[in-house]
Amino acid sequence: FTAYTVEYTLSFENLLVFAIIFSYFSVPAEYQNKTLYVGIISAILMRASFILAGLKLLQLFQFVVVVFGLILIYSGYRLASGKGEKLDPGRNPLVRIVKRIMPLTDDYVGSKFIAKTDKGFKLTQLVIVLLVIETTDIVFAFDSVPAVIAITENFFLAYTSNINAILGIRSLYSLFSVKMFKARYLGKGLAVVLI
Repeated sequence: FTAYTVEYTLSFENLLVFAIIFSYFSVPAEYQNKTLYVGIISAILMRASFILAGLKLLQLFQFVVVVFGLILIYSGYRLASGKGEKLDPGRNPLVRIVKRIMPLTDDYVGSKFIAKTDKGFKLTQLVIVLLVIETTDIVFAFDSVPAVIAITENFFLAYTSNINAILGIRSLYSLFSVKMFKARYLGKGLAVVLI
């Protein structure tokens, strides 16, 4: 329960980031749920590998728990002081690479990730949004995984608390309108939880 509560609390930042990403890319509301659903599936797979790697490091080198603790304290400090990087989805290096090497449509093609055009198959703009969500999730995992491993070294408990928190936040996103969600003290609250 402690692991789930901490993971769920840390996941609240995801709500704000999802809203920023969807707003930045002007994603129509009807396509957002499918994009988040696909993002959750890949997050489930990525988080398993992150947790396994963290637990293995902890088994091999006991001092890693101190490193994890320092990561959490530093992340909390950056959030509390407002020195964290501002999210600019357009500056994502993976997005720049994909735009350079892959054929992309100019706009959304329904809720499709791949569309057939007269020039063959192309990735839609929704793939770019998904890439930004996924790379952002990797950044969140650097705070989340050390926090859950500090609470429990049991893979099943760490993993299920992580995944249930992600699923809970995803369902909350569909309940909140971006205009209703005010996150004035979110950074400070998350900083306290991290530290």
